[in-house]
Amino acid sequence: MPHRAATPPLAQSRDGTVYLVLDCKADLQTVIADLLSARYRHPLRVVAFNTAEGRARDVTAEIPSLVRTGISVP
Repeated sequence: MPHRAATPPLAQSRDGTVYLVLDCKADLQTVIADLLSARYRHPLRVVAFNTAEGRARDVTAEIPSLVRTGISVP
């Protein structure tokens, strides 16, 4: 299993902007496993970043659906 840094604390600014620096890659299967094992204390949102296309997408609502239906995550 690859070494992952502890979840960084997030500080929200007055204008609502949050800056997050990621230093490792995690696939969807790893994120789901970490959520189910309570690795995160209070997850607020799951965002998928596609750096090749320069976009980000909120996938928070998709995670419970994947877990409930037992869909195999690639």
